[in-house]
Amino acid sequence: MNARGEKRTLTYKETVKRKTCSQERQQPLPKNHDQKNARCYCRRQAQSVKILCISSRMVIMNSLQHPRTRPTRPPAKRLWLLPVLLFLVICSDQMTKYAARSVLISAREIPFLKGLVTFSLVENHGGFLGIVSNLPVGLRFFFLNICVALLLFGCLTYLLRFSGQNPHIWMPLALITGGGLSNLMDRLIGNGGVTDFIIVGLGDLQTGIFNLADVFILLGSFYLGFQLFRHAGNTSK
Repeated sequence: MNARGEKRTLTYKETVKRKTCSQERQQPLPKNHDQKNARCYCRRQAQSVKILCISSRMVIMNSLQHPRTRPTRPPAKRLWLLPVLLFLVICSDQMTKYAARSVLISAREIPFLKGLVTFSLVENHGGFLGIVSNLPVGLRFFFLNICVALLLFGCLTYLLRFSGQNPHIWMPLALITGGGLSNLMDRLIGNGGVTDFIIVGLGDLQTGIFNLADVFILLGSFYLGFQLFRHAGNTSK
């Protein structure tokens, strides 16, 4: 602005000069800068490098003191035993079901051990001991096929990825998974029904009808509960 307070138009030389000055302020210090400012500039750079080194060292020390916990994979021997155990559980259950369908189709009941065990052929569409037999067909399909498939997928994932953290529960969980897979195969192949043929009873006191896969599931469940209870008691001590 001039003396009268009016805006004055800058000439071309003044505009170039102002732009040059602003660019010089943004650029780092030139090599021919005076010695005092050069020493300050070097000191600031040295402090920045020192702070960076200290920060990096703190990060490294923290990572060493508090490492990330990664899931412990099961040993290779257990990875080989898992498919073998699942194969034995599924094959034994399917063989007994095939024998029951072949032998019991013409006989109504076959008592064994003086009536302590009775073999009788039934196609079960209501789940274990018929617990969901009174539900509609859509709900039965949801609980017995979709929910069971998701649960078995979670069990298999745990056995293959995380069972190394708790090696004491892999065998009962494998028994439960094998029995569940065998019954799920029956439901997918046999129009939603599972072959049951075993009844255990003493006099008027009898169990519901079940199959060998249910036996594996019950044994695995009791063994799993025992192992969890035992290790929970050890950790509390």
